[in-house]
Amino acid sequence: MKHIYESFANKAADLIGFEKTDLSLKSYYKKKLFENAMYGGESVRDSLQYRHFDEKRELFYLNGGRAGFMMEISPLVGVNDSVVRALNMFFAKDLPKDGVLQFFLMASSNIDGFLDFWEEGRVSEDPILKRITKSRSDYLRTQAQNFHTSGKKLPREFQIFVSYSAVVKNYSTSGYNDASLEVIQKFKNKIKDKFSGLGVEVKNSSSSDLIKMGREFFELSPGKTLNYKPLSKYDVLNDQILQSGNYYHSRKKGFFNETTNITHRAYKFVNTPDFWSLAQNIEMLGSSDGFPIPARFCISHMISNDFKTDKALHAQGKRVIDSAERSYSRHDKALIEEAGQWRDIIHALTSKGEVPLTDSLVFFLSGDAEEIDRAESDVMNMLTSNGWEIEALNYFHFEAILGNLPMHGSSYWDELKKYKLTQTSLSSEVVAKLPVHAEWYGANMSGVPFIGRRGQLFNWNPFFRMGSGNFNANVVGPSGVGKSVFLQAVSEAMLAQNVTMFILDIGKSYASLAKLLGGEIIEFGEENTFTINPFIGLSPLLSETDFNQLVVCAKELLSIMSGASGEYELAKLEEAIKDAALSHDYNLDLGSFATFLKNSDDKVLNDFATSLFSYTPGGVFGKYFLGDNAAKFDKTITIFEFESIRDQPKLISIILQTLLMQITAKFLSGDRSKRFMIIVDEAWMLLDHCAGFLAALARNLRRYGGSLVVCTQCFADLQTAGATVENNNHRRAIFENSAWTINLPPRTYTDYEAHTEFKEKIPLLKSLSFERGQYSEMLLSSSGIDVVGRLMLDPFSGAVYSTEAEDYRLLLEYEKQGVPMEKALGLLLDQKK
Repeated sequence: MKHIYESFANKAADLIGFEKTDLSLKSYYKKKLFENAMYGGESVRDSLQYRHFDEKRELFYLNGGRAGFMMEISPLVGVNDSVVRALNMFFAKDLPKDGVLQFFLMASSNIDGFLDFWEEGRVSEDPILKRITKSRSDYLRTQAQNFHTSGKKLPREFQIFVSYSAVVKNYSTSGYNDASLEVIQKFKNKIKDKFSGLGVEVKNSSSSDLIKMGREFFELSPGKTLNYKPLSKYDVLNDQILQSGNYYHSRKKGFFNETTNITHRAYKFVNTPDFWSLAQNIEMLGSSDGFPIPARFCISHMISNDFKTDKALHAQGKRVIDSAERSYSRHDKALIEEAGQWRDIIHALTSKGEVPLTDSLVFFLSGDAEEIDRAESDVMNMLTSNGWEIEALNYFHFEAILGNLPMHGSSYWDELKKYKLTQTSLSSEVVAKLPVHAEWYGANMSGVPFIGRRGQLFNWNPFFRMGSGNFNANVVGPSGVGKSVFLQAVSEAMLAQNVTMFILDIGKSYASLAKLLGGEIIEFGEENTFTINPFIGLSPLLSETDFNQLVVCAKELLSIMSGASGEYELAKLEEAIKDAALSHDYNLDLGSFATFLKNSDDKVLNDFATSLFSYTPGGVFGKYFLGDNAAKFDKTITIFEFESIRDQPKLISIILQTLLMQITAKFLSGDRSKRFMIIVDEAWMLLDHCAGFLAALARNLRRYGGSLVVCTQCFADLQTAGATVENNNHRRAIFENSAWTINLPPRTYTDYEAHTEFKEKIPLLKSLSFERGQYSEMLLSSSGIDVVGRLMLDPFSGAVYSTEAEDYRLLLEYEKQGVPMEKALGLLLDQKK
C-alpha cells in the first residue's frame, strides 16, 4: 500500500524541494515545516499547543481554535475476529472528517503507580511483611531504571493514550462554539463506548494527566523520582507541562536533554511486512523470547479521515489495471503485481465497505546518550525479524515529537505530510497497526507481582474473580523449576492481605516463612501434639446446606477409612453420620462413632466399625484422632508437615481430609468475610486416596470465602493418572473446578497433547524458561486469559523462600544457636553476596 500511494504523498515534498540534500536547505525547510520548532534560546514549552482544560466538558483547548480530548486505555489482551470486525467498522463508519485521532503507546519506566497500588493492598502490620514489601519495591524500582543491565528482569508499564483534536468550527476570538464542541464530545463518548465494549478500561484524562504524561516523556530521568505536581492552575497548560531547569538541544541524531543526559530519537517506518494483523502488534513491544527492549520507547499512530472522496483512488487504480492488461505489459511483473493489489483495493472499497484514510506511524526511542546506539540496534533487529524496517528521522527528531504528542496531530498534520510521514491506507490496514495490543495489566487487586515477557508488571491473585469463577488454582510443575518458591510467594502475598493460610506440606519448604511470621508448624510423626476430629464442625446451628456439605465431606473421608463403596454402603454411612451426630448431641469423635456403629443391629455398620479400629483408641493411628487437645487454627499461617510419614500416603490423605474438614467448619461457623487459602503441596502423592474429597471441596469452597490450591508435578495428575475411572473423574473435577491453572516449565508435553484446550497452548508451554536464582516463568491460564509471567524475587524474599538444602542447613544451624530468624536471613544474604 505504501508504494502504491507514495505518489500522493510525494507531490507536496517535490514542490518544496525535499529531494535536495544540502544542509543549509535542510535547515531552511526545517524552519519552514515547523514554524513552532525550537530555535536557539526559544523554550520547548513555547512549541506546545496546549492552552486550557475545560473540567465540565473534559475537553482541552489548543492554539489555533482547536479543541480535543485525551483518555488512557488498558491494552487489549489477545485479539479475536470479533474485535477486529468491531474496530474495522468503527474506522470505516464513525471517524469524523478533518480531525486527527491519535494512539500513543509509552513503555514507561515509571512503575510507581503499580507499586503504590500493590503496596496499598498489603494491609498487614507484620514487620517482616513490611520489610518484604519495601525490599521488593526497592528492587523493582532499581530494575526498572537499569535499561541496559536488567535484561529479562526489566519491569515497565505500557500506557496507551488515545486523543483527538480538530479545528472548532465557527471559532472566534470571543470563544468556542458550543455546538461544535458538542460534536467533539459526542465522538469522545463514542470512542469510549467502543473500547469499553471490547472489554478495555477507559479513563478520561484531565490536565494533571496531560502534565504527567508530558513530563514523563520529556524529563525521563532513570533513578530519580519526577515531580508531577501541576504549577499554578491559572497558567496555560504548555507552561505547566515542562519544569524549569531542563536544557534541550535538537541535533542530527536526536533531541538531547542536557540535564538528564537522555537522548530522544524518532524513526519512520520505511518497509512494512507483506501481511500484518492487529494480533501481531504485541511483537513490536519486544522479542517473543522474553527480552524487553533496553530503553524507553513509544509508538505513535495517527489517523485522519481527510479524503473528500475516493474517486481519485478508483481512477488511479483503473489506470494501472488497464495498463497491466495491455499486450505490451505481459512481461512487466511489477506492473502486473501492482494491478493485482489495486484490484484488491477497489474490491475492498466497493464491496467490503472500507474507506481510504491517511495515517502516520512513528517510533520513538529514549535512553542514556552513551547507550542509545545499542538499544537502537536491538530495536532494529527485533523489528526486522518481523518484517519492519525503520529509519532515523535525522534533523527532525524534535519536530516529530511535537507532531505526535497527544492532540498535536491536527496542528502539525500538514507539515507531517510534507515530510512524508503520512501515507494512504485502507481502514482495515489502519486497524492492523493500532498500538493497542499489549500485555495483561493483571488482577485489579494486589497480589503476586509478575513481569510479562515484554516487561509489563502485573498482579496475580486467585481472589480476583474471573467472570463467575471460583478462587481455586492448580499449580503444575516438576521438581526444580521454582514451584515451591512460587507457592511461598503466593502465601506471603495472601498473608500481607490478612488472608489466613493453611499449607499441607511434605518437605519443610515453608519452615522459614512460618517461623518469621510467628506461624505454627505442626508435624505428624512419632510425637503428635494435638488431635484432629472429622466431626468437630457438625453443629445444629449450621444451615441445612452447610451441614449437608460437611456430612458429604465426612462421608468421603470415612469411606476411605472404612472401605465403604457403592451407592448402598455410602448411603448407609451417610445416614449413620447424621444419626450418630444427633445421638451424641453433636459432640462426636471417631471413638464414639465407631462405638455407635458397633452397637448397631446392622451388619454393614458393624463391619464399618471393625474397619475403623486402626483410628480408634486401641488402634495404631488413634493418637492422631483422639484426645482433648483439639486444633484451634488461630495463627495467620499454619503449616502441616508430613515429612515424617511421607511413605504412608493413605494415612497422610486421611489426616489431610480431616484437617480440611476442620478448617472448613471453622470458617462455616465464623466470619465468612474472612478469606482463607488452603495449599495442598505435593498433592500428586495423595490423589489415589483423596481425589473425591478434594473435588467436593473445590466445588464449594468459594461460598465460604476460601481458595483451594492443589499442586502436582505433571499435567496428567489431574487428568488420567488414577487407577480407576471414578478416581480420574474426581481428578478432572478438581481441575475443572479451578478458575486458574498455573503451569511451570514441564518435562514432557504428551499429557497436554491429549487435552482439548491445552494442546493449543503447547507452543507457549515450550517457550517457558527457568534460570535458577534469577526467575521462573509460568503460564497463567484462566477464562479468556493465557499470559506468561516471570516471577522475580528481591534478595531478601529469595532468602526467605529458598528451598536450597545448603540454605536450609545454615538457617537450622543459626536457629540452634538461638539466632533470631530475621537476623539469620541477613547473615545468609551476606554469605550469598
